[in-house]
Amino acid sequence: MSPAEEQQAAGLCAALTMDEHKEYGVLAQVRSQGYWLLSRLFLRVPDAQHLHELQAELAGADADGPLADLRRAVEESLRAPDDAAVEFTRRLVVVSKSGGESLPYESFVRDGTVPGPATAEVVACMADCGFADIAPDAPSPDHIGAELKFMALLSCEENQAWEQGRTAEAMQLVASQRSFLNTHLAAWGLDYCEALETRAEHVYMKSVARMARLCMLEDVAIVEENFRELSGIIDAAVD
Repeated sequence: MSPAEEQQAAGLCAALTMDEHKEYGVLAQVRSQGYWLLSRLFLRVPDAQHLHELQAELAGADADGPLADLRRAVEESLRAPDDAAVEFTRRLVVVSKSGGESLPYESFVRDGTVPGPATAEVVACMADCGFADIAPDAPSPDHIGAELKFMALLSCEENQAWEQGRTAEAMQLVASQRSFLNTHLAAWGLDYCEALETRAEHVYMKSVARMARLCMLEDVAIVEENFRELSGIIDAAVD
């Protein structure tokens, strides 16, 4: 860490109360849990076992909101689990390109090929943050499920950094999440999920796509707000 970065870290640490550390940490934990769920939804086939697991996890979901919408979709899908699995396979695994349907990879959306330059960029981002092969169950590191899992890992590490008083590391993790969202995941994932919801015919796949898009939209705003707040605190402390 350079002397300037050490000064910024010391200023931020001194300016934040313990309660503020805790608040940022709790928010990061909640965000991480959301990204873990979204990653699973895009990587695991909704067979009967997975649907029953989701039903149990979502039993206490609020009556309104994306989790309640997903819960209802899961309950409806349990009436005929094979139908949900077939739709999942059709949209995310064996995708027909002849109909103009997009594949769930950033490189396909941005470069028109898998793998592509975007794949290398995503791998580099993950490596820069100390991660490699984070989603072996994903066909490629730039699969939407893998990118969602990367955000889950980053926000989990942010939570741990806040809890352990590693303020400078927490700030750097916020910056890394902001960069990855704006440059990669949200830059292509929002439009992809909107199109997926439109194309999907089964309630489960529609709900997954809708929930992912809404959560990404909300998280872009949350991370941007946190980044600006923390940057402002650093600037004030250094001045």
